[in-house]
Amino acid sequence: MKVGGYIENYHDLSLGNRRFVAEGYYWMEWPQALQDKIEQEQIEPIELLEITNQVNESDSTFRSVTDKPTKLPNGNYYYNIRFSGHFYIPDLTLRRSPFESLQLPIIIESHDDSLALESLGVVLTKDNAKDALVGFYAEIDGYKLASVGMQPMVHTYGTSWGPEKGDLHYSAMEIVAVLKTSPVASLVI
Repeated sequence: MKVGGYIENYHDLSLGNRRFVAEGYYWMEWPQALQDKIEQEQIEPIELLEITNQVNESDSTFRSVTDKPTKLPNGNYYYNIRFSGHFYIPDLTLRRSPFESLQLPIIIESHDDSLALESLGVVLTKDNAKDALVGFYAEIDGYKLASVGMQPMVHTYGTSWGPEKGDLHYSAMEIVAVLKTSPVASLVI
């Protein structure tokens, strides 16, 4: 399954709470074989993927841009989701403060157990080969956007969740923005 993303903006960065707020879009494209499985398992398209470093569901919104998946001329299906929410920063090192760089990730992962690598074997691949990943307002005051990229990963929870399915592995895609402290903001008190 191809996955793409676009972050419109970042704001409300809280280093003490290790979290930030972001708004944007993520989309997916999949072949007919996966569409058949989706229909067979009665999986709603909005539930195919989830953002796993989301902090609080009640403070977040996820809505589909289209009512249902769109069939593309190549025979694949396309679905786009707009999101807004609070997200956790899993790795935060402030040893070089105030000259540190921050990594703000949005971690998008296959959600349903039937999509796990041991089940159907859905692997997420990058769709943003040449597109921008962030918008004009993606910087936070006091920081400059140094880089942004997408990288695949595999998430293992280390539990079978009770139904004894074994330790499932889920394909994931991480959109990571690296922000560096602005030299002017670091020196001005």
